[in-house]
Amino acid sequence: MILVNPKFSLITLGCKVNQYDSKEIKERLEGMGLREAENHSPSDIVFINTCTITDTADRKSFFMLKQTLSKNPRAMIFVTGCAVDYHEGNFYLDDKRVIFVKNKDKARVDKIVSQYINLEPNLQSGFGKKRNTHTRAIVKVQDGCENFCSYCVLPFVRGSIKSRYIEDIVGEIKILADTDIKEVILSGICLGSYGKDLKENLDLSMLLEQVEYIKGNFRIRLSSIEPKYVTEKLIGILSSSRRVCPHIHLPFQSGDDGILEKMNRPYTSSYYIALVDKLRSVIPNIAITTDIIVGFPGESDKNFYSTLSFLKRVRPSRIHVFPYSDRNNTFASKLKDKVSADIKLERAKLIRKLGERYSFGYRRDFLNKTLRVLVESRFDKKTNLYCGYSENYIRVRVDCKEDLSNKVIDVKIKEITKELAIGNPINSPSQPLLFQ
Repeated sequence: MILVNPKFSLITLGCKVNQYDSKEIKERLEGMGLREAENHSPSDIVFINTCTITDTADRKSFFMLKQTLSKNPRAMIFVTGCAVDYHEGNFYLDDKRVIFVKNKDKARVDKIVSQYINLEPNLQSGFGKKRNTHTRAIVKVQDGCENFCSYCVLPFVRGSIKSRYIEDIVGEIKILADTDIKEVILSGICLGSYGKDLKENLDLSMLLEQVEYIKGNFRIRLSSIEPKYVTEKLIGILSSSRRVCPHIHLPFQSGDDGILEKMNRPYTSSYYIALVDKLRSVIPNIAITTDIIVGFPGESDKNFYSTLSFLKRVRPSRIHVFPYSDRNNTFASKLKDKVSADIKLERAKLIRKLGERYSFGYRRDFLNKTLRVLVESRFDKKTNLYCGYSENYIRVRVDCKEDLSNKVIDVKIKEITKELAIGNPINSPSQPLLFQ
């Protein structure tokens, strides 16, 4: 296919790792001479980066492909991401315009695309390029997972652990800091396993120690990390760091030990509670967010009530709840005693209500207190209202006539709503603050 001034579009579904991978794809396509289409204008090439972590995510990926084919009748459609590996390239479509790219081949999308259009690849590596963002940037530090939770397909679609070298990660963050990025999110498919595959026997704590000394005014936020990887050393770094946000996303999935065992989760509810107590004792204002699966095969009312009791003990500041869905070839998909869809939805609804209550209570603890906020954008273009996130992951709305975009300010919290906190800036945006 011969294209003149070709344009591309990029659609990303799923996790932060997918978002990072999409940025890498974008940079490689631009390195070939392609331009990104603006304002949803027609494209010659469309990349869809899919997700398959749940049945719902899988259906969204399939729907997005069908919709893209309909809206772009002349475009080449490249589909990548976990849904491609999960379905082994079989999306039950017979359309020659659709090209499937497995996760392991994402790093060579320029070469793959050049097989279908008359452009030569001209990019050696996407790492370290400037990010087209003004406030936050995602940095992927590892890929793959070897935990094999009984319900999860990630080890099958992402493969074994593959960590980046510390010097590569530090180099990328230095460039981001030079472009005035204020928050770097360290992300991975299994973030806590970082370094386990490297000969130097590195770990996440060692990486954070190196990041601490990078020059620049930016903060670090960790993406999801499994409880078993939260070591005493890591807790010590979280408590003493001037960069790492006091926020940890710590999935527990169930508060019932019997269900945890069926899930092949390597901890008990008491272990998780002790870990949370330890974190809160050394980092008093830490935000602890979590994931819960409801309706796992065999989850009885008694099992579910154990999770409710567990929640009341832990009181996370934010809860992501997922109704269980079978994923082919997993151990859990072969279990009997499935929970009905109605019961799963009812349990999810109940936990969401609890989550809203705990989230509101956590925000309320900061009423009349000061939070350091990274402002991201205007809340309403017609007013002087701005929105951003505090270091402990509270969404904050600020009223100020000055332009606050990408500014770090101290905010006195005066009101709490169901969704966020509202406050007034204490310092002028013209007086830059540091994350320390």
